Amino acid sequence: MNAIDPQLYPAQLEAKQARFKQTLEGLSFPEIEVFDSAPSQFRMRAEFRIWHEDGRAHYAMNRAGEKRPYIIDSFPIGGPLINKLMTPLIEAINAEPVLSQRLFTAEFLTTLSGEVLVTLIYHRPVDEEWQQAARQLQTDLNIMVIGRSRKQKVVLERDYVLEKLTVDGREYQYQQVESGFTQPNAEVNQKMLSWASSCCRDYRDNRQTDLLELYCGNGNFTAGISTAL
Repeated sequence: MNAIDPQLYPAQLEAKQARFKQTLEGLSFPEIEVFDSAPSQFRMRAEFRIWHEDGRAHYAMNRAGEKRPYIIDSFPIGGPLINKLMTPLIEAINAEPVLSQRLFTAEFLTTLSGEVLVTLIYHRPVDEEWQQAARQLQTDLNIMVIGRSRKQKVVLERDYVLEKLTVDGREYQYQQVESGFTQPNAEVNQKMLSWASSCCRDYRDNRQTDLLELYCGNGNFTAGISTAL
């Protein structure tokens, strides 16, 4: 897999801006505002293939268009909680055959507020023995676990995390559901919400203007915008 060099991020961001401006060449558009991301450990969600080799389960990823798996032991763009838990999670899975047997995917959903939800997906039914081992896994790693297989979903605690985002000094709490879409870069999401709110403040004195947010999902933008109007 290609190595990730955080020191290249500023140049990559500049190149992205240049491509975007080139796309708009010849058009009239307002000044572009740019909000940078942390160069590493910024992604709050991750999905890993599980590859079984030499009697052990490993995290793996594929290059686009390739079937060959590449075993990995870290994920530099993953958030701090993902990188903190990757090793102890896979070690615990390998220590319990009922957790590793026919496991083929592991999904992480984490938050800035410190919650972690891990979904383990299997090519076999998730039974009572698995539930007992998974409950111990929850306790040992201080996480929440869901087990999935074909036409089966076993929720041991809850199937969502509660995220807390701070926008313009105000805290918002969001319920982020497993398998649902959420903005993966939480720090940039806070900047997005602040920017959107500032744009909407121009509408406060014009009560004849309506603002409609389509495809609002879990209300990511709606919550912040509503307090700006």
